[in-house]
Amino acid sequence: CPLANSRYATILAHEDVLYLYIKTIERAHTPKAMWEKVKLSNDYRKALEQIDEHMVYWPKPMVHRAKQRLTKMTQMLIRMRKLEMQARDGNLEQLVGIKKKVE
Repeated sequence: CPLANSRYATILAHEDVLYLYIKTIERAHTPKAMWEKVKLSNDYRKALEQIDEHMVYWPKPMVHRAKQRLTKMTQMLIRMRKLEMQARDGNLEQLVGIKKKVE
């Protein structure tokens, strides 16, 4: 949980761009500036290197968790772009959500 832990890092996507958010304890007195935001490269390998570079002295499980999240988010963005391309070309039928209570 990022609220309870003084050291935390995660990967988030904003408008098809991935960012590494690192919580720094030195900024705990200013909650607005507590998170350091690092823009990650679009190239997957360079993004992995950036994570290694910014999380050098972090515990290995936390670095591994950030890399796993990068992989998951990268795959999600690829799927989103692929769906957008298919929808633009007209090859995709309309996606409809199914309500669980109706089913």
